[in-house]
Amino acid sequence: MPVREARLRDDLEANAAFGAVDGPGHGRTVLTGSDADRAARDHLVDRLEADGL
Repeated sequence: MPVREARLRDDLEANAAFGAVDGPGHGRTVLTGSDADRAARDHLVDRLEADGL
């Protein structure tokens, strides 16, 4: 599968939104088993299935 820069950037930005921390530094916290962890995993599965993987 060829890497498309725009798609890769969009996927990275979408993944960064899960567990995003508001405030200075704009970090991210996703603890195993948390709602953010589940949402990130579900998003990944959806993307893989959409690409036929």
